Amino acid sequence: MAESKLERILAAMQEALESIEGLDLCERNRSARIPDGTRSAVVLTDGAVVGPTDKVTAWRRNPTFLVEIEPEIWGYVEGKDSEVGSLRTDLFSKSISALWSHPGLRALLGQDGGVSIADCTFLPVGARSHRAIGVFVMSLRVSFTLDPMNP
Repeated sequence: MAESKLERILAAMQEALESIEGLDLCERNRSARIPDGTRSAVVLTDGAVVGPTDKVTAWRRNPTFLVEIEPEIWGYVEGKDSEVGSLRTDLFSKSISALWSHPGLRALLGQDGGVSIADCTFLPVGARSHRAIGVFVMSLRVSFTLDPMNP
């Protein structure tokens, strides 16, 4: 069975994030703790479909409609106290750049789709053993046209 358009979009997002240079870990839907010694990591979670998907209409038409999903990106960096804030901001910027410039993702989203930041939280810098850690959580809003007859 062919992958759905939704799955192809999420896979393209993962591929885009994997292109970020210097990552120690890049995974999708990871629920386990980030291993000790990981200097930088990005985790993409699938999120949910949000909002209405179509207006009420007669079944005799092909009901293509705009779908919006809200995947999240969790960014993690570890380093010296004096560096971790800058490292976190740099990883945040690289994540945005990777997604917005990925040609495969742009093609899948099409003319009517796109990616925007729905929300972003920079968590306070913490400590893990002798190193400082910085984390951001970025919620995205990804829209694309779905054709249920050809998902």
